[in-house]
Amino acid sequence: MFPEWTWLVGLLLGATIGSFLNVVIYRMPRGMSLSNPRHSICPNCKHTLGMADLVPLFSWLMLGGKCRYCQVKVPGRYFAVELFTGIVWAAIWYQFFINDADWPKAIAYMLASAALVAIIWIDWELYLIPDQINAFLTVVGVLYNGYLYWTNSPYK
Repeated sequence: MFPEWTWLVGLLLGATIGSFLNVVIYRMPRGMSLSNPRHSICPNCKHTLGMADLVPLFSWLMLGGKCRYCQVKVPGRYFAVELFTGIVWAAIWYQFFINDADWPKAIAYMLASAALVAIIWIDWELYLIPDQINAFLTVVGVLYNGYLYWTNSPYK
């Protein structure tokens, strides 16, 4: 369906989703809104991050793992979550967009893997799994199962 080199698209999309997952991992278990503040902030100095600070993977590397504004070290988790999510999404992209051309399964797996990445990192840090993420996983599973039932392919 797609040329082989397009797994890079999966990597970049996954890293971008990983950047958002970092917001989820930091804010959700602390009872903070995912949309307020609207923009990403430094966890230390609370300065609003600019566009140059938000390029997945590259910003962390270019700034040496430090905040541009307060120079405090940014935890390696931010880079690791973006990289890990990117790698997982690239693998899913390769398997289900390049090899099998099964986009519904790819989307379900990508959404589920993103939720599981958030669960892993939140649980590792705080020993809890937010109910909102469990609910999201349930919705993804039910919708994908409904799709399989609707297309009469329950064992796909």
